[in-house]
Amino acid sequence: MTRRAMRLFEGGKPTRFLYLQWAQQGALQPIPPGAQLLDMDGKATRFFRTLWQASFPSKQRLPQDALVDDDGSTADRFWDVFL
Repeated sequence: MTRRAMRLFEGGKPTRFLYLQWAQQGALQPIPPGAQLLDMDGKATRFFRTLWQASFPSKQRLPQDALVDDDGSTADRFWDVFL
């Protein structure tokens, strides 16, 4: 299974894999345990957008569109800014 096939969100909250990837990508801030990162439409919450900017100031901003696809898998548009 490729890294892009891994689910990073479950119910809008981070999976264990996201915590690992977050650290591996050199985040300046950790994700708080149980943080709600996505809303019901799969879009980044205001909290997640703020955390993202603080954690990765040199990366692009999070997309405005949903970060997960209809099947619950992580959308390429998120991977494109995350990796």
